[in-house]
Amino acid sequence: MQDKVEKGGYSTTKPLKHERLSYDMNFKLVAIKCAKEKGNKAAARQFDVTPKMIRDWRSKEAKLLNACATRRAFRGPKSGKWPELERRLAQWVRDVRAQLCSVSKKMMQREARKLVKELGIPGNTFRASLSWINRVMKRNGLSIRRRTTIAQRLPVHYEEKLLSFQRYVIALRKRNNYLLSHIGNADQTPLYSDMPRRTTINEKGKKTIRMKTTGNEKTRFTVMLIITADGRKLPPYVVYKRKTILKGNFPLGAHVRAHETGTFTEDITSEWLGTVWARRPGALLNKQSMLVLDSFRVHLTDHIKAQMQRHKPDLVIIPGGMTSILQPLDVSVNKPFKNKIEDYYNDWMLSGVKQYTPSGSIRRPDPVLVDWVQRAWNSIPENIIRKSFLKCSISNALDGIEDDYLWQDSDDEDDPDYDENSAAE
Repeated sequence: MQDKVEKGGYSTTKPLKHERLSYDMNFKLVAIKCAKEKGNKAAARQFDVTPKMIRDWRSKEAKLLNACATRRAFRGPKSGKWPELERRLAQWVRDVRAQLCSVSKKMMQREARKLVKELGIPGNTFRASLSWINRVMKRNGLSIRRRTTIAQRLPVHYEEKLLSFQRYVIALRKRNNYLLSHIGNADQTPLYSDMPRRTTINEKGKKTIRMKTTGNEKTRFTVMLIITADGRKLPPYVVYKRKTILKGNFPLGAHVRAHETGTFTEDITSEWLGTVWARRPGALLNKQSMLVLDSFRVHLTDHIKAQMQRHKPDLVIIPGGMTSILQPLDVSVNKPFKNKIEDYYNDWMLSGVKQYTPSGSIRRPDPVLVDWVQRAWNSIPENIIRKSFLKCSISNALDGIEDDYLWQDSDDEDDPDYDENSAAE
């Protein structure tokens, strides 16, 4: 058994015979404080250690301050296989953070691949994998800071609402025998002129994590996205919060509108139905369709319902509070879509062409936002969309052979079918 002993007023563990005594970071920091006040030799006597140990601890004080309080040693390799690559990559992270721009692991991977070419490292021996990035971060005192969020709560008796929704969808499909291209889901997604990441790679120990923006984090615009069960993405419909439509050349396919509130009203929803849903591929075949929407009040007005009847979609409303498990866009699409736009925004903040106000502030990137929306939308793979409908029990085979998709976790980039490099730009 080991016995507790007191050293310099600090409790530690007495070793057994032939056993080395180790000290945690708190013990070392207390000894360092004593050494600063009384000298190294006096601290060594008080804490029953050697003066060399005190000197060694003092030389590593900064490292000790950033370490876990219960840690006892710094083991492992001091440098990786390519120390110069790691040094330059870590310096690049610090330079980017000095500009108050966000850094992600994907950005580190891209920069590492650039540095490999500059340093002449053979490409077949270097992959810039996420595990290598994690080791580089650990060796260079870098970590990720994340803002916590509160998860959406499901309503009471949500199982009953889930079963009722599924029964209703199955009954409609059996009666009308929809084509997969005629089963759609649409959702209004709020976006902002400033979209800094919630996380960034930064040196450990920093209490304040600042991000550079244009000052328009609360300037919102809305994008209506719509997908069909066969994996198709219909053109995005962008509504800006302004009185007049922006001037500029917008990407082919995107619809841009302006409204004082920047949100979807009854008139805008009506115009969207006629412009996007009614003109989708195959709509002129005059076949019955199904359109799944959330319970936003605009979707339930008499005017919208009457227009739905003219365009022949059977309207299916998702019960309140259930979009996180019954809306395909929420389940698998919206998160990677927004993450991609954040990537474009952060790349633009780091090295993009910007305009400035007379006072020197960065103008918000309104002219290129629609381009980012279109590119991010194009990057979503069709297979992810098809799986999202299966996950929500909307397009599953009626004989039950696809029911297993209901229990699979498959959202955003963690899905094995999501390959950022192969996604269409």
